[in-house]
Amino acid sequence: MLRWLIFLLLCLLLQDLHWKKDEEIGGTGQVEEIRYQEHMVGPALMRQNLLASLASSPIQVFPASLPWAMVHEIADHRNQIIEEILKTDPPRFLQMSLDRYDREVKGYSCILIKKEVVQEKLRPLEKTECYFKEKPFSVYMNFLAGVGEAQRVLYVKGENNDKMLARPSGWKSIVGVLAFDTDTPKAKSAGRYLITQFGIKLGTERTLKAMLAARSRDALFVKYEGIFRVPEVGDRLCYKLVRTPYTPPEDAEGVTELTLYFDVETWLQVGSILKGENDRFIAEYFFRDVKINPTFKKNQFTKSAL
Repeated sequence: MLRWLIFLLLCLLLQDLHWKKDEEIGGTGQVEEIRYQEHMVGPALMRQNLLASLASSPIQVFPASLPWAMVHEIADHRNQIIEEILKTDPPRFLQMSLDRYDREVKGYSCILIKKEVVQEKLRPLEKTECYFKEKPFSVYMNFLAGVGEAQRVLYVKGENNDKMLARPSGWKSIVGVLAFDTDTPKAKSAGRYLITQFGIKLGTERTLKAMLAARSRDALFVKYEGIFRVPEVGDRLCYKLVRTPYTPPEDAEGVTELTLYFDVETWLQVGSILKGENDRFIAEYFFRDVKINPTFKKNQFTKSAL
């Protein structure tokens, strides 16, 4: 109860901030945005630091004794706090996302939709049913579209001689399950990231690391563009960040623009689009139908699942 009293007190401190709503832009997929006016000075900046640490705590059920109007007000303030952080300090929000992930996520299932340029060739769009567990690091993937040489793959760190298991696609499946090193030339030609680099968390860590490196040389440019309903992730509401320009371009592909989508409810990085100079496409990744901490089948991360 003390936690909520503190929360209410801090929320009251926001009353001198003036908020305004932008009108919904029809036909663009953009939902109504909440933005704050850019005149926060003095004590307001101190309050931001306090509220940022509060915002990083897990979202919990409100006490039943609180009037509904007050519950709604608290929820609104929380959203405003998050958007304030996204606007003023995007790397802080990414760290908050990672901290919350570490507290709350042990695994998930999802549909991964990705399209990439690999070794200067555009690969077909892939749609993959994925199951993931943090401990031990475990990945199971079943290709639904854009099937390559493998129909299903499995990797469990420390098991199967630390190799990736794969069932070939098509008629080649008759040979049964095969074992491969995770970093062979064939594995590298299948995507920009190896199976050992799979996952929402590792993607956010890579993004944050690159942002912090750019900020250390005073070359980080990120704009928070608001809340959008994103069709690629099942029409979920997402915070949208755009990082551009890159000075200099990053990665071997020469990334100059990165668009990020974070789920409003879970704070998970569920979408990313990478481009190079002159709007050159590099890659896009979308995690949809994400179910956090599902009950996995007993054999989900075993050879028999293939």
